[in-house]
Amino acid sequence: MMTKQTVGASFQVRLVALISIVLVLVTVVIGAVTVTLQNDSLVRRVDEQLAKSMALNLGPGVPDQAESFWVDEDGTTENQRIGALNLIVVGGKTWEAQVMTADGNLVRLDQDTIATLLASVHEEPGPYNVYLGELGMYRVLAQAVTDGENDGYAIVGQSLSDVARTTRNLVSLFALTALAGILVASVASAMMVRRTLRPLRALQATAATISETPLASGVVTLPERVTGSEYLPGTEVGDLAESFNQMMDHVEHALVHREQSEEKLKRFAADAGHELRTPLATVSGYAEFAQRHNDELPEDVRRSLDRIRSESKRMASIVENLLLLARLDAGEVAPEGSALVAPIILECVSDARVTGADKSWRIEVADDAAHIEAAIPEDALRQALTNLITNARLHTPEGTTVCVSLAMSTDVQCVIRVEDDGPGIPPDLAQTVFDRFVRGDAARSPLADTCAPGEAAPRSTGLGLSITEQIIRNSGGTVTLDSIPGRTVFSIWLPVAGAGK
Repeated sequence: MMTKQTVGASFQVRLVALISIVLVLVTVVIGAVTVTLQNDSLVRRVDEQLAKSMALNLGPGVPDQAESFWVDEDGTTENQRIGALNLIVVGGKTWEAQVMTADGNLVRLDQDTIATLLASVHEEPGPYNVYLGELGMYRVLAQAVTDGENDGYAIVGQSLSDVARTTRNLVSLFALTALAGILVASVASAMMVRRTLRPLRALQATAATISETPLASGVVTLPERVTGSEYLPGTEVGDLAESFNQMMDHVEHALVHREQSEEKLKRFAADAGHELRTPLATVSGYAEFAQRHNDELPEDVRRSLDRIRSESKRMASIVENLLLLARLDAGEVAPEGSALVAPIILECVSDARVTGADKSWRIEVADDAAHIEAAIPEDALRQALTNLITNARLHTPEGTTVCVSLAMSTDVQCVIRVEDDGPGIPPDLAQTVFDRFVRGDAARSPLADTCAPGEAAPRSTGLGLSITEQIIRNSGGTVTLDSIPGRTVFSIWLPVAGAGK
């Protein structure tokens, strides 16, 4: 039977997780592209400022006054940016080496910074990045200059701290916005998926109800068909619901047909049993009457009469079993009453010792089970237990040990076990052992002793275990089988009388 709690995530959880993962990936890609483009834009602006500063304040030669390098187009220094850097070195002489600090003051560059800048000069033109220790990362532009006699370099730079800070702020803002958006989208997708899957959950609930419905026998009523506005024809869910309803119609039709067939078979068995009773009694009576004149009959005729009488008894037993099954199916045999289990076990095993002297018989009764009273009539329990013991007696070889035990399973249930160490029951036969007319090929007949020498023993009817199962089921109990080579156990689970009060 299916359970709602299963290993692994449900389809709804996996679908919402997939949507969320896609949203995260798309958001990350968009964020990475946006941040990269914004960072490139800021760096290009710095490059433009560097190029403008280089072209405005520096010609092909060295400026006459170093201070003019910081002068704007309007002749002031108000527009100079914090973190701006200028360096002019010609013929080993440093003409200019200053940087504007965060407080707006010009500070001379130390020798290590100057050496780093000169070492970083690229052969190819264009701005580039260089790390200047405590000053941080700088974007610099270098240009060759001369004083007429000596060559050198003029380097302008700008700190990238503003670019880095702007980029970090953009990343933080984008991350928070993206996280909120993903959470809102995930909740919305979960609600949408849940609403979309509601028809499928209705189908699953109906299927679970069918799976929990006993379909093996009896009148079966299937759940109502799946209908509703959410099952629109032409949609995937609508087509699935239509196919599901058609399947239920076919299953219900098959179950009704099966139930009708079973009822016809049961009525036939009951009617046949009633009709066969009289001719069988007549045959048995005439055979018994003829046997009174055995001395006047030839030997082969006497043997034939013996066979007629034994077979008529066997047929009468089959008819009685069929009639009993018919009454059990119809509920005419109401299992009302109770029985002390231990004495009935003792009686049945004592009878088995007489008819099965070639077996070793044992009885085991637990201390707390000696006075168990089961909720089943004495005759019903005796017949069910006798059938199991007879099965062990007839289907096991000589020298087999058969043990009948009684114990409490729970506070409200007892268990009777008939265990033998015989060859076991084949797995394919064990699955249908409680069905009617199921017989093992190696079964011995209970009438084997009545056969003439050299004649084959008649086979069992295959009704004993079926009768036992029906009796116990009608009493509110169950019968189970556990069989492996060397160990076969039939277990009868019965409620204890008065336990439910």
